Amino acid sequence: MPDVRIDYTALETTRRTLGDIGDVLKSSTNAVSDVPSAAVAQGDLRDRLQDMSGFWGNSLRKLSGFAEEAGTGLEGIVDAFRGLDEQIAASMETEGES
Repeated sequence: MPDVRIDYTALETTRRTLGDIGDVLKSSTNAVSDVPSAAVAQGDLRDRLQDMSGFWGNSLRKLSGFAEEAGTGLEGIVDAFRGLDEQIAASMETEGES
């Protein structure tokens, strides 16, 4: 019985989810940024939209980047575990042949 079990399906799902989060944040931030502030007649609302587009947009872009980076990092971890599995399997076959 193995001492360590890696759930590759869960890791892959998490990696895809992180990528999806990054895409959703990026597209929604871009959509808000594409709305010209002049399209809003009310001054307070226009100012708030500009704030959201600026501060919130930059924050969401950063969060999007972090999610994508986390997904990429997790992909490297999955690859490393798969490589370890292959090495262990190969060493067990070699020992079994001796």
